[in-house]
Amino acid sequence: FLARLSALDVAVERAGAHPFAVQAESAIRGSVNRIALFSTLGVIVLFLAAFRSPRSLLLVFLPGGVGVLAGLATVLLLHGRIHGLTLAFGASLVGVCVDYPVHLLGHQRLAGGTPQQALRAVRPGLLLGAGTTVAGFAGLMATDFPGIREIALFAAAGVSAALLATVVFVPPLAASSPPAPGPLLVAALDGALALLRRRSVSAVLVVAAFAVVLIGGP
Repeated sequence: FLARLSALDVAVERAGAHPFAVQAESAIRGSVNRIALFSTLGVIVLFLAAFRSPRSLLLVFLPGGVGVLAGLATVLLLHGRIHGLTLAFGASLVGVCVDYPVHLLGHQRLAGGTPQQALRAVRPGLLLGAGTTVAGFAGLMATDFPGIREIALFAAAGVSAALLATVVFVPPLAASSPPAPGPLLVAALDGALALLRRRSVSAVLVVAAFAVVLIGGP
């Protein structure tokens, strides 16, 4: 049919919102997948370079996994089903809990001592961060939109479980004396900090950032 129309020199055009919506969805999905892939790989590489411990890397992802399972179980228990958007957005929100074990292990690296000692030092900060996050999601549970309430329930349960997993599971499984970062990484970070202390370098970075924003704006 299209071949016959082409022979008659007829142009077929698509109009309406639906074709653009499908095209936008495809473009957004591809961008999100690329950003998630490269950012995750970058975080893993930097973490391994700093901590030089695959076991510590697994511990970093443990609380987030526990949080996602807890959020999923809570929503299924109270509602009997879960929406796909709730699982997607809720898992992303619970993903911020990766900071909890990173904070704990990072403090142990800087201050020394055992993981239990590091936990005692960072516990107030962990409780404050998780508590305010859960309180914010608890406030969203009072909204009139069922989808928002479901996501808030998932996230509140997930963050609470991730905090509990950080406090209970990470210290006993963490290494008592983590290996020191490699000398090349330390030298590279020292050099980068020395450059950033120069006002000329900071000004160039700010101008370059604005240039990238202006170029990428359209």
